[in-house]
Amino acid sequence: MEELDNIEYIKKIDRENMGASIHSLPDDMFALLRKLKDFETWNMGEINKILFAGMGGSAIAGDLVSHWLMDRVDAPIFVVRSPGIPAWVDEKTLGIFISYSGNTKETISAFKEAKDRGSKIVTISSGGLLEELSKKYKIRHIKVKKGMQPRAAIAHLFLSSLIPLYANRIIGKKEMEDIEETINSIKELREEIRIEEPSDKNVAKKIAIKIRGKMPWIYAYDFLIPVARRWVTQINENSKTLAIYFEVPECNHNHVVALAENIKEFKIAPVFLRSEEDEFTQINMDYLEEIYRKNSIEPIEVKAHGESKLAKMFYSLYLGDYVSYYLSLLRNVDPTPVDTIAKLKRRLRAQGRV
Repeated sequence: MEELDNIEYIKKIDRENMGASIHSLPDDMFALLRKLKDFETWNMGEINKILFAGMGGSAIAGDLVSHWLMDRVDAPIFVVRSPGIPAWVDEKTLGIFISYSGNTKETISAFKEAKDRGSKIVTISSGGLLEELSKKYKIRHIKVKKGMQPRAAIAHLFLSSLIPLYANRIIGKKEMEDIEETINSIKELREEIRIEEPSDKNVAKKIAIKIRGKMPWIYAYDFLIPVARRWVTQINENSKTLAIYFEVPECNHNHVVALAENIKEFKIAPVFLRSEEDEFTQINMDYLEEIYRKNSIEPIEVKAHGESKLAKMFYSLYLGDYVSYYLSLLRNVDPTPVDTIAKLKRRLRAQGRV
């Protein structure tokens, strides 16, 4: 598409330069990795559970950490997106509370409850009430860069959320190597999908063109599930387009029935996030793709690259961020503003809520 290769057109639509924020992801991760390695050991005592609490772009960091470390860390890792916390949260729980603004009602409520239960708490924000409360109660607070959209701060929130894990020796050298590989992988990808790369050679632009005018349905399994969620939320916010994701193989026990019966009633752009797969997963993913092909809909496959699980996750995530950006340009909408969310926040503030 001509508009995706027209820099002047892009500048006209992207008035707040979301493209620069997306472009900087690997550079931000590199700078933050150096900061992470500088942290000294914290002795927070026995930790047998890990809780992440956040909303929207702040919560996705916890999703990525939990799926990356699921088979490495002895302590179970949970992510909550609500004002409350599970009954099992106690003094042996490491609670990581993330709110980019520092004023997210749900996160602050969960934080207060965990504090009352004596949990080991670390907070992450760019300021706001969460920082103020952390100082008041002498709780460790990690301050991230201000002035970004929460969804554009993924590098800052993800790497910062690893600080308490690294400082408490829950993760170590191997995980640092994975992060380094991840940064190198997405730097290489950036050269292939950056704005300056023309549409006929740019896979992210090609996917955006295929999605345009349709509803993206994203399919993923295992460690790529949080990446599918990220694709959906980025398409929602950047492109102002409806999207939905499905978890495989779960969706093959329900969704697949309705899909086969009603597939022609919707304008679907099916996107399959894939990697090296065992036979069971491959059969499940292939079966879904076959349903689309039988109905003359060609699935869009995104094959994750990288050696480590983390590199594969961020490869697919970064590609999705660019796809959502290019889709916003094709739709002639500024990717940055999220006026509907801002309206809700104003209403909550008017009622005396954060």
